[in-house]
Amino acid sequence: MYPAPHDHTAQEEKYYELLKITEAKKIAAIGETGILPDVDAIHGGGIGWTYYMTWSGKFCLGEKANRNDYLNALYHNPWAVTKEDLPELY
Repeated sequence: MYPAPHDHTAQEEKYYELLKITEAKKIAAIGETGILPDVDAIHGGGIGWTYYMTWSGKFCLGEKANRNDYLNALYHNPWAVTKEDLPELY
C-alpha cells in the first residue's frame, strides 16, 4: 500500500481486497508501510488489521509521512499495543 502522506485512514478497502485473495482464515497485517493508519479508525470500523509497522528512515524520522504529534498520539492510544506492553518472553 502506498497511501498519500498523512492519509491516516483504516485502509478498509485494502483490507477487504486482501481478504478476497483466499477463503482461508488468516490474519491480515500491514508490513512496511510509510503512512501509519489510525488506530481509532481501525477499531471503530471493525477492520481486522493485526498489526502494522512503518519503514525506517524518512518515514519515522521526519514529518513528511507522519507528523510527530500524530505518532505520539498513535502510540499512546489505548487500542495500540507497543513493545513495552508485551510480556517478557525470554
